[in-house]
Amino acid sequence: MSRLVPWMLIASLVVNGFLIGLLAAGRPFRPPPPPGVEAIIDHFARALPDADARILRQAADREMAQTEGGSPSMAPFRRRMAAIMESDPFDSAGFAALTAEFRRERESRAAALDNTLAAALPLLSLEGRRRLAKMRQPMP
Repeated sequence: MSRLVPWMLIASLVVNGFLIGLLAAGRPFRPPPPPGVEAIIDHFARALPDADARILRQAADREMAQTEGGSPSMAPFRRRMAAIMESDPFDSAGFAALTAEFRRERESRAAALDNTLAAALPLLSLEGRRRLAKMRQPMP
């Protein structure tokens, strides 16, 4: 039994150090926010040959000029959602309206990405299309 005590002490210190690290970090396992359309296009363009990357970025620029100009931050949605969820009494109609607005924004981002790819893919080289086909596709 006396041989176990030092090992139990060391294990306890390691566990406590880990827990203190988690507390100090704040939100230890919060996933990153989803990437915006511009970030996804940049991700794709980095994998393409230079000429294809230029075509893809030009298609994205045309799409962003036709839409409302890029991906707005989702932080206002999160703040408004938190305010609604913390309100007393709970505002069911406000919650439903905000989730519908959030859904429309998410669908708008997906449509912008789809339109950009639809415009660019026919102009890309076969090698560029092959590289995109092999990539993991992030969601907006």
